[in-house]
This record gives sequence, C-alpha cells and structure tokens, in this order.
Amino acid sequence: FGPDGALYVSVGDGGSYGRVDPVNLRSLDLNSLNGKILRIDRNTGQGLSDNPFYDGNPNSNRSRVYSLGLRNPFRFAINPSNGEVYIADVGWLNWEEINTGRGRNFGWPVFEGNSPTGGSRGSYGSLPEVRAYLATNPDLTGPLWTRSHASGATAIIMGDFISGGAYPASLQGAFLFTDIGDQVLRAGRLDAQGRLIDVIPVSSAVGFITDIMRMPDGSLYYTDLVAGTIGRLVYNA
Repeated sequence: FGPDGALYVSVGDGGSYGRVDPVNLRSLDLNSLNGKILRIDRNTGQGLSDNPFYDGNPNSNRSRVYSLGLRNPFRFAINPSNGEVYIADVGWLNWEEINTGRGRNFGWPVFEGNSPTGGSRGSYGSLPEVRAYLATNPDLTGPLWTRSHASGATAIIMGDFISGGAYPASLQGAFLFTDIGDQVLRAGRLDAQGRLIDVIPVSSAVGFITDIMRMPDGSLYYTDLVAGTIGRLVYNA
C-alpha cells in the first residue's frame, strides 16, 4: 500500500525463461497486465482516475497500469518522502536493474539493462514484432542502476527505505536491496530530487533474503527463505 492509500501490485511477464518468447512482448502492451506495476483501488481492484494511462474506464487493464516494460519486478519499495515506486527488476541473461518513474516504459523485452536484449538463448531483436515496435520510436526509460551477471549478479531483491529507526543519518532516505547471488546488502542513496547519488555496500553474507519491510517504528525486518527465519536488521558501527 502506498502513502496515497492505493494498492500497488507487481506482475511479471509470465513467459519463457529459456528462449526468446514472443509472448513477453505483452510487457509493452498497455492492454495486458503482464510485465507491469499496477495501481488500483484497494477495495474494488479498479484503476484509479489519476493513473498515468487512465482511459475513462476504471475496469480496463490500461487504467490500472502505473509503469510497464518490466520482466520480473519481484520486489519493489515506495519512497515515503514522495510516494515514488522503486522497482528491482530481475533480469534475463545479462543484467539486474532498478527502475523508477510514474508512467514510464522500461523497455523489456526489447531492452535489458541499457542494451538491446540478446545472448546465448537468442535475441529479441530478431523478432519482426520488435523491429516494428522500435520503428515507432517508443519513449523508453533506462534503469536507475544496473549490475551485470558477468560481475556476479543473479537475482536482485528490493528491500525498503530507511526512514527513522536506529540507523545512521548517512543512510536515512536510502533504499536497501540485495542479490541472492552474492548476498551483499546494499544501500542506494538519493538526493532531494530522487536522483541516485551512489550505491554502497552496508553488509555482507546477509543470507538468502527475499523481502525487507519497514515497521511503524522504523525498524527493518527481513525474511530468509533458506533459513526459514524472520530477522531484524540492527546497525553495528
């Protein structure tokens, strides 16, 4: 739930991992709910009239869409200072990425990271549908941050924003995230306009974290899927 009272929902593309799959192009189709962040009325499931693609019909798919062009936005966090959504999009062959922006198209499956999508399992650029789509000169938004699989990235997991709690001033307003590959906990620090200043490691060997959530007192709790535990992140200088 966002600070605006709306319910935000992440939906993956639902296509094949092992090959170039034309069905994944639905991530770019506003009439499909796949590959999207949705913003809906918490009671009815309808799209909200101030959504970026609202078409006058609260029951249409496009009226529910907040952002599109995502592969597997497994976890996302909402910045408590401005309500913006920060998405960890689990990549395919080459890149893990963080995306943000209301009404933005992040380009999957045409793009992965900042590059056209392709690799050992084929290239989406070979599909005539992709060539036709690029010919329309679509307005695509690049990721806020990327990490390549060549450097050890496996699957990025967004955590939550640090706001209050027993954490240092230098990390207040930052978002935490990890990767199940190296299990390093990182913090993305933002300026007053929401632009990324830097990404710094804050802990190593944190375990197989699959979710981090901020409690009302500012404390951050996490789930470890392998250990089967819920824990609390404690700052140690």
